[in-house]
Amino acid sequence: MESRISQAVVSRAEIMRGLRREVPFKVLKEYLARGRHVGMISADQTVGFCTPGGGNLAPPVLDPPTERMIDLSDDLARGLIDAGQAVAVVRDCHPGPEEPWPDHCIIGSGEELLVPKLRWLEGRADVVIQKDCIDAFVGSWVELEGESDRRFGSKVYYNSLLDWINDHELETVIWVGKCTDICVMQPALTLLSIRQRKMAPTLKDVVMYLPACTTYDLPREVAVDQLGLAEDKSHPRDITEYMALYFLAQKGAILAEQIII
Repeated sequence: MESRISQAVVSRAEIMRGLRREVPFKVLKEYLARGRHVGMISADQTVGFCTPGGGNLAPPVLDPPTERMIDLSDDLARGLIDAGQAVAVVRDCHPGPEEPWPDHCIIGSGEELLVPKLRWLEGRADVVIQKDCIDAFVGSWVELEGESDRRFGSKVYYNSLLDWINDHELETVIWVGKCTDICVMQPALTLLSIRQRKMAPTLKDVVMYLPACTTYDLPREVAVDQLGLAEDKSHPRDITEYMALYFLAQKGAILAEQIII
């Protein structure tokens, strides 16, 4: 006999309760960065991702979690710079489309610029990286012009973000920015592998500053019923962010509610 499984409607609140019960992770109330060589990486706090109405992937109206992210990132960056610590900025900067998303942060559109409150970082950060892919570390490989590997005749590259970590002998890298489950999680996971390979010999802690990270909210009822998108385009913020933080914690990242510098 053919079995049939009925699909019950489950609320987001019920899903979140189930996730917290079945896949919990640890969050520190405070991370003590004082006394260490510390660097902050700001990911994609751009007009095209953060400014209301700023582009296809920007919030349509004022988004409190995004505004809080920007304010806390600004505070942390100023505190670190005043303390003589390191700050890096990474921002999406595309020459053309990036699948599977609609056009965003295209060069010359204005979407690729930092949000106004953080634009001062362009002149104060140690390094500003324009990336054309999700992973900031992959996007930081720069070709050495006129150089080639004599054995294979291949191009030679250096990595500006890895060089920044090693030049400052960083013990802690703190991630802030958008989106938690995409352009923050992906390079943070890469950095954990870099730490394991000892490509950054001084690096000890990879920290997610939780209130200064967020993602976008596109519930299924909005994606499907209002916008006519396919079901797989839905992106409920609370669920997707929780999943990202679980994967980060499982692989060795530290999750913290507050940074003490």
